[in-house]
Amino acid sequence: MSIIDKLLIKVSRSGKLTDGRKYLFIGPHPDDIEIGAGETVYRLTKAGKQVKFLVCTDGRYGIDDELLTDEEKITVRKKESMAAATLLGVKEIEFLPFCDGGEYDAETLSKEIQKVISAYKPDYIFAPDPYVTAELHTDHVKTGLAAARAFLRSGVAAQIRKDGLEFFPVKGIAFYFTSRPNAYVKTTGCGAVRMQSVLLHKSQFPCRTEEERNYFKVLRFYLNLRATRLGWRSFRFRAEGFRYLNRIHAHCFPEAGS
Repeated sequence: MSIIDKLLIKVSRSGKLTDGRKYLFIGPHPDDIEIGAGETVYRLTKAGKQVKFLVCTDGRYGIDDELLTDEEKITVRKKESMAAATLLGVKEIEFLPFCDGGEYDAETLSKEIQKVISAYKPDYIFAPDPYVTAELHTDHVKTGLAAARAFLRSGVAAQIRKDGLEFFPVKGIAFYFTSRPNAYVKTTGCGAVRMQSVLLHKSQFPCRTEEERNYFKVLRFYLNLRATRLGWRSFRFRAEGFRYLNRIHAHCFPEAGS
């Protein structure tokens, strides 16, 4: 990226991710928000910000237990999500009724996300980056695309009112699970609580066998190493990084994709 491109992006950026009052974190499955942005969530709630979780799918395929019905699996994952959210200081969590596995339309999901945005009125929304070339999970890609569409649509008053919703333009969208972060949140002192919240998803991280414990150790090492690397990159001790787009960047602004 040239110096001129960097300048174009800098002069068009207004505010920063931590200056909002209300935040909506959107996850494809139970546990994705905690893994992808849990330290930032904890940092925000500790600062007195309002944070809501929106989980888009029921996560049923994350549990391989033939003794449980699909409804029982869904109940397990919801309970784990609520426990993890509470630990991170989140007081509100909503579950959309989409089935795990990606067999739904991204535009339909986007309209449901839009309803939540219009009702909750967040300053910023967070979602998985759908433009990462290594991301193969359909739920992650569709959730990111749906969130991006809802963000852009939130600034079009005529379209929102046509759908019978209350107009509320979101300031910006921050993509987690991204390979190209351009905004950073200092999260020093938040790592341990994030890992505890991940462990509350016991169906995903049971840690009963040596193999399961090793899997979690690798995840913890990766997340800590990533937070340290992003901290150094942004001149902080520890940080989470996001691909941030405000309303100017998100339309006819190709430099923001550099």
